[in-house]
Amino acid sequence: MKNNDNECIKWAIRAALFPPKDGKHAQRTSKYPVKDGINYEGIDFPTPMKQIDKLERQNRKLAITVYGWENGRAVVYRISDKEQEEDVFDIPLMLIESGAKQHYCWVKNESALNFDRSYCHKTYRCRRCATRFTREHVLEEHKKHYKGVNKSPQNKEMPKEGENILKFENHKKMMRVPFVIYADFECLVMKIQGCERGPEWENKSYTEKTKKHKACGYAFIVVRNDGEIMGSKVYRGENAVENFFESVFQEEERIRERMAEERKVVMKPKDWQNFKNATVCHVCEKSLIVGEYWDSVPVFEEGEEGEEYFG
Repeated sequence: MKNNDNECIKWAIRAALFPPKDGKHAQRTSKYPVKDGINYEGIDFPTPMKQIDKLERQNRKLAITVYGWENGRAVVYRISDKEQEEDVFDIPLMLIESGAKQHYCWVKNESALNFDRSYCHKTYRCRRCATRFTREHVLEEHKKHYKGVNKSPQNKEMPKEGENILKFENHKKMMRVPFVIYADFECLVMKIQGCERGPEWENKSYTEKTKKHKACGYAFIVVRNDGEIMGSKVYRGENAVENFFESVFQEEERIRERMAEERKVVMKPKDWQNFKNATVCHVCEKSLIVGEYWDSVPVFEEGEEGEEYFG
């Protein structure tokens, strides 16, 4: 529409509702009625997209969808919840933006707007998930189930070949940690001293902190990965938080000392056989590189009762 005012959304809606009978000069505003029966009360011009909800509420028979243009293709900015209701005018609009300026125009042919060169015939595109259909009745059946999470537009994008397999990569989370500290605090609920508010606050809404939690004690235990408890402490008194940190840091030093101790790994004959026959890593399940793998295998010595140890 070649309008010279800021009411482009009016002219776009009129173009959809009152097409010229002779089909000529559809871009001229003189071809459309000024009194269109639409309630624009409280609507600003130019019209921000957030006000289209209000425009729809004031006009029960209007269902307005708004398209935009990004990266060389049409994208859906807004979909009306009334688009599937009976006796409503489904009006698709295109919002063209240039800096602070914007302009609405009517989308006369959605199929042409969403044309894909990979299709040689007319297609029908779902506004919410962008799926294409070759038959209109198939799209209508699809619409019954397409609203998705929070009724928001969705776009289905298939992964590329070679990138279509998901694998767990965070293998360190599969390994048992050497030690775990389980801790728990106890707190007292203390009243916060503050100023009393005057009667002028009785009819006002406000939030005021009246109480706080103060740590008064704690307890923790240190558990080794085989389930054995290696340490514990229970404390009740002043400065519980500071005392807790001091105790945990001291426990950390003891844990590091234990981990620095050299210990032999006990391997029974069955364990050693499984170790020699392994072809994949037991953590990431990827194939082992034999040449590199055997270069890093430690030397074993036979111990008592058929047990074997790292040498």
